[in-house]
Amino acid sequence: MVKTIVEPHDHAGAQLVVDEPVEKDELLRRMCDQLVREGVADEGFLASTLERERVADTSLNEVFAIPHTMRPDARRTMVSAAILKRPVRWSERCDTVQIVFLLAVRPGDRVEMEHLYDLLVRIVEDHHLQQELIGVASYAQFLEVLSGAV
Repeated sequence: MVKTIVEPHDHAGAQLVVDEPVEKDELLRRMCDQLVREGVADEGFLASTLERERVADTSLNEVFAIPHTMRPDARRTMVSAAILKRPVRWSERCDTVQIVFLLAVRPGDRVEMEHLYDLLVRIVEDHHLQQELIGVASYAQFLEVLSGAV
């Protein structure tokens, strides 16, 4: 189940682990651009994601954020993940985000969203799991940690 939602990116430009410092908007641009290149989302995906962030920030706690668009509008449901080795300032109230799951949701995709919701709740509630995710160095390791969580 984890692999169907949190899939590997097929292109060389994709990056799960981000070692260099990055600003929130730049990170979101990179992640959205990748989803557009892969055909998961349309060109307006970044604008809708940034609009949603202006309405209310999407950090769930001090280390985990789940940016998403205003409405489900992706071609398929998928999560683009970034593990930041250096925390990013996500909002006025949160400057230590290191786990970012950008949600691309296809309209009407209730079953996948239920599975995803369960995973997100597990991550938010489990500090040890958050630290394990922050410590990953590869996509395989990332999937291994997530698979152990569900």
